[in-house]
Amino acid sequence: MCILLSSCEHPDYPFVLLSNRDEYFARPTALADFYSENREILAPFDLARSEHGTWIGVNRHGRLCVLVNYREGSAENDALSLISRGSLPISFLNSSLNPREWEAHVREVSKEFKNVGGFSLLFGDLRLGAGGVIEPFNIISNRAQGSVEVFKPETRMIGLSNSLFTQPWPKVQKGKVLLDKLISDSLQNNWSQDELITRGFEVLSTTEIDTTKKPDSYLELFKEMPSSIFIPPIKTPHFGMEEELKKQGITSMGGYYGTRTQTIIVVDRSGNLKYIEKTLHSSDNLNEEPTIRTYAFKIPDYYKG
Repeated sequence: MCILLSSCEHPDYPFVLLSNRDEYFARPTALADFYSENREILAPFDLARSEHGTWIGVNRHGRLCVLVNYREGSAENDALSLISRGSLPISFLNSSLNPREWEAHVREVSKEFKNVGGFSLLFGDLRLGAGGVIEPFNIISNRAQGSVEVFKPETRMIGLSNSLFTQPWPKVQKGKVLLDKLISDSLQNNWSQDELITRGFEVLSTTEIDTTKKPDSYLELFKEMPSSIFIPPIKTPHFGMEEELKKQGITSMGGYYGTRTQTIIVVDRSGNLKYIEKTLHSSDNLNEEPTIRTYAFKIPDYYKG
């Protein structure tokens, strides 16, 4: 039940992106780093599948990609994908093709994403165009025809979760309102970048799920997830079966599900990119301390105006 929210409305930070990854806490994942051989790609990596894909990443040239699954109906069905969806961001971040060329290429080689589970993908190159605004990005989904161009005048703020971009869940609508207020408040109060980021994590931590009332009702809570930006730790049907899952070689599931990673990406007018990853959970041990990783670099050839 992941979510991304992004705005190009701030005059000093023309690109702001907030992202929550909701997943089984026990799913093996490498924290964000420059892992590629040439250290060009900054991303966390899924270790539960051999493809070692990702859901969010950037490269040193300002190429950015974020993937969210499309909800097929249940948590178990959502996990089924013969070809890893996470391989798509890696493909884009490694490609030298422009975004439109890459889209055409990947559609062709994948036979229109045959055997790939449902997904939506935001992708593009961070470039500041005339008027000091970010050049358009694209969103594609294998559950919809064509692509949608965003970060145009009518879509300067966007949200995307596990439904189609044109059919947003309530959490997306709520998130866009909160992000709009965040940008407005930051301008009114002249917040620093650090304050903007701190308040961004507060937006990502907004929840409407009360697990104290029905702590074990996973299926009921699953129905509430489309309305909540943040998903607190929820016991899954696999709770208490962790050792048996390990014996079966199943590493993609576990006893708890919820928001495990929060990521914020901010780019200023000079092309300075800051990437902050907060990992709340990396196992079913709910007492572990969050891990925060911060990276910063300047995007070359950022200004196109």
